Amino acid sequence: MASTTVRAIQRALKARGHELGTSGPARDGVDGALGRDLERSLTLRAMLAELGGGAAGAPAAAPAAAAAPSRPAAGGFAFGARSLAALAGVHPDLVRVATRAIAISAVDFMVIEGVRTPARQRELYAKGRTTAQLRAAGVDGVAGRPGEAKVTWTLASNHFVKGDGFGHAIDCLPAPFDWKEAAPFDRMAAAMFAAARECRVAIRWGADWDRDGRARERGESDAPHFELWRR
Repeated sequence: MASTTVRAIQRALKARGHELGTSGPARDGVDGALGRDLERSLTLRAMLAELGGGAAGAPAAAPAAAAAPSRPAAGGFAFGARSLAALAGVHPDLVRVATRAIAISAVDFMVIEGVRTPARQRELYAKGRTTAQLRAAGVDGVAGRPGEAKVTWTLASNHFVKGDGFGHAIDCLPAPFDWKEAAPFDRMAAAMFAAARECRVAIRWGADWDRDGRARERGESDAPHFELWRR
């Protein structure tokens, strides 16, 4: 990747409040080098989208090089263009919670998916299942993807548009945008629940389906997922 592109990404990350160290001519971390702090997790394409469609001098369709910020300051974050687009069509109550959560969160995060179609749900359901298993579940026209990890256990979803005209769920990903690190998801969830209490909106987290406050006690693994809780 060209150093000018890396510097553009670094400047955009600095503008969002991420601390990149003291390297570079201005000792602000903007040095044009693709070091470990930028190599860790999120694809460059996704980061550029979250930064608002690309940093100056960086291509909109960059290759899938990894990019991640180092430790951000607590609070004061705001959603970028990708997150705002993903919130389109989501119930206003959940949008209020997410918008408040990003402002008070100790970890930056993005909304990666909001409203989902049944066709999209079937594609996700295919992950971790054979074609024969899909057919047995009544899923036609989609090939199995048994070599991938399962990401959903249902063909129904609160991401679907409900009778009120809105989707009732979002999926979020926290910095450093590494799916395997549980701690950032827990910090993000803490902000979401604090925001939900402020907004007086009941929500449910995919890592605590029974809402007893004990995450992952039954192996729940959908930590990106938050949904409105309707009794």
